[in-house]
Amino acid sequence: MGSDSEQCQIDELMEMKKLIGDKLVEVTKEKSELASEVTEAKYKIIELTEQISNLTIEVSRLKEEKKKIFEERNRLTEDRDRIASERNKLARKLRKISKGSEADESEDEEKQILITQVNAYSRECDKLKGQVG
Repeated sequence: MGSDSEQCQIDELMEMKKLIGDKLVEVTKEKSELASEVTEAKYKIIELTEQISNLTIEVSRLKEEKKKIFEERNRLTEDRDRIASERNKLARKLRKISKGSEADESEDEEKQILITQVNAYSRECDKLKGQVG
């Protein structure tokens, strides 16, 4: 009978060994899958880090471009204001000539020149308004 008991223990131990072996295979497989997932995650982190770097560079470039656009806008606004001021001066001069007594021929020529200049300044001012707007 002792041998039946020993055989029973041996059978139990063999069954336990088989279960442990099966569990070891399962755990090893899971470990391999997890290692693969970790590797994929590392590559994804590298990819995302590169994207962040590229976006940071793009943000800097866009900020610089925005700064240049504002500088250009300010320059155009100054040009527009200067042209409008010049146009107003010429318009005042033209009104003075028009209000005077009968103009002689040289005043008529000056008046025509002033009208042409006022119109040119007005067109340029309108063009700049479109660019600044």
